[in-house]
Amino acid sequence: MYFKGEHLFKREIDLEKLKSLERELSTRLNAEGVPVDDNCRIKMSDSEDIRLTEKLKKEWEERGGEKIKKDGEQFEILKTIIFNKFLSRNFLVVRASLYDDIRNKVDNVILDKDTGSLVCAVDEVASISGKEFEDKKQRVLARNTKEGGGKLKYGLRTENGKIKLEKTEHFPLFYLALPPDRIKEAINKMEPTFDEKTDYEKRLFSYFLSSINSQIKDLKLYPHLDQTLKTSISFFESAFQKFEK
Repeated sequence: MYFKGEHLFKREIDLEKLKSLERELSTRLNAEGVPVDDNCRIKMSDSEDIRLTEKLKKEWEERGGEKIKKDGEQFEILKTIIFNKFLSRNFLVVRASLYDDIRNKVDNVILDKDTGSLVCAVDEVASISGKEFEDKKQRVLARNTKEGGGKLKYGLRTENGKIKLEKTEHFPLFYLALPPDRIKEAINKMEPTFDEKTDYEKRLFSYFLSSINSQIKDLKLYPHLDQTLKTSISFFESAFQKFEK
């Protein structure tokens, strides 16, 4: 049990560890030619989009303080780091541009390094049950089954070994949920390096895989999905089965 001052100090240490890993990941991604900013977000190229999102970001911070102190932002960074710890050999995992986060409700994008194609995206929700969770579940399901999957203004693809920005659509969108107390526990128990993984991180990654695989099974019950979406789902299912072995 912490005294009040000790608890706040511990929280600051945890958040700094999270930001340190995020900065290290940003450096690694940029070294690979991935156009991301210091927050591992895909960089925007349209000046109007940049002005709009900066305006909205400033309004959020004025209403609620620094965004890093919010559970949703912590979870976005956390899952970006966890996915990179376990998937970086085969996949490129980054945060969506702020434009696509706001407009297209996408948090993370995952690109297959072998094919150069964007294969899926991930959204987040803090609750693991209740109305917020059920609403998110139904919205994501509708986007996959009725709208042909997700879309991005700032998607990624590789061409001749170089990573380029590209409008992308018809890829599967999945959601991941983790309550605030588990987010904080995960941050606390993370190794402050990409070269080592704790048992807790392994269990968390397994939980993410299990959640995505469950959603894939649900989607396969719908026979009239967009063909491009179906291809991405099948590919991703096969790839994830490999990681579970």
